[in-house]
Amino acid sequence: MTALFLMLVFGMLDLGIALFRKHVVCEAARQGVRNAIVHGYLAPEVSTVAAWGPTPVYYPALASRSLYSGSTSYTVQADDASDDLAGTIRPYLAGLDPSTVTIQIRWPDGDNDLGNRVTVAVSAPYQHFVPFIFVDNTITIGASSTMTIVH
Repeated sequence: MTALFLMLVFGMLDLGIALFRKHVVCEAARQGVRNAIVHGYLAPEVSTVAAWGPTPVYYPALASRSLYSGSTSYTVQADDASDDLAGTIRPYLAGLDPSTVTIQIRWPDGDNDLGNRVTVAVSAPYQHFVPFIFVDNTITIGASSTMTIVH
């Protein structure tokens, strides 16, 4: 009876931690995409702000100052200190190890033109600390957020 009670308590604690980490990953994706929507091809050219993503074909001159302009998708680890997207998301990863967090940014409409969409997906592994309750000891917690480019 005591073993069943302890298993139930630890199982609830484990699921509570997993739910908290899911919330952290969701918020990180939301904050990442909120930052990405103001980095369209019209983003001002200053040292701290640059356009993100592939520029429209009718405006190729901006490709030289656009980050992630090589393709419509880019993946990075959150601990990459030289990456703008990782730097944007890293402060929102409370309780997660940035070296295990994967961030992907995509432009589903093909470029960073006004009115097009940008998607940021964040994923991180979660290892249950009560492995005998759950069949699979490690799961991937992930979330994505999509918004329309406004600037």
